[in-house]
Amino acid sequence: IDSFKDLHIYEASAMGRIHDLFVKIPHYVCSELLDGVPKGSIKNGVRCEDLTELTFPNNTFDLVITQDVLEHVNDPGKAFYEIHRILKPEGYHIFTVPLHEGRKTVTRAQLEKGKVIYLKAPVFHGDPLRAKGALVYTDFGEDILAKIDSLGMVTRILRCSEWYSPEEITFIDDEEIYNHYSDAYKNNTLLLFFKYNSVVFISQK
Repeated sequence: IDSFKDLHIYEASAMGRIHDLFVKIPHYVCSELLDGVPKGSIKNGVRCEDLTELTFPNNTFDLVITQDVLEHVNDPGKAFYEIHRILKPEGYHIFTVPLHEGRKTVTRAQLEKGKVIYLKAPVFHGDPLRAKGALVYTDFGEDILAKIDSLGMVTRILRCSEWYSPEEITFIDDEEIYNHYSDAYKNNTLLLFFKYNSVVFISQK
C-alpha cells in the first residue's frame, strides 16, 4: 500500500475491499450517488458524486477506480468523458463492468427530463444502498474499448478468470430469459443467475 500513498486516487464507492485498503491514504477520495443530496456535498461522512457531472477540477487524479458502477449510469459516455477530464495526463482508470462477450453494447434504459425511459424490460442488480436494486442502463459489449478510446484513452482488458463461453454469459433479451431473471430477483438469487467472466479494464489517459 505504500506505493500508492503519494497518488491522488478517486473511487466511485465508499465501501468494499479497495475502499477499506485505501481509506487511510492521504489523497484518497471516495463517493456514492446519494438520492436528494447535492453533488460535491457530504452526508453522514459520505461524499455525493454523479459520474456524469463530477465536481472535481480537471487533471486531479492519478487513478480512478469504478467497480461494477458504469452499467448503472444513465449516460456512460458522459461518465467516461468526465473520468478522462479529471485524470492527470497518463493517469489510469481501472474498472469493471459485466462484459457481454461476443455482443455489441445495448442501451436498456435512458433518462429524459428526469424520467426513466425503458427501451428494454427493466433489470436490476443488487445494491447495498437501495432495496429495489440498481437499474441497469447499459449492457456493455466488446465494442466498449472503441467507445472509451475515442475519448483519448488507451484501454486493454485483463481477463482474470474465464468461466463461461460467450453463449453462456447472461444476456436478457427475450421473455423466457426475463422470466428466469424475475424469479431470481424475487427469490434473492441474482448472484446465481448472472454469469460473467472476471474481466478488469485498464484505461490510460
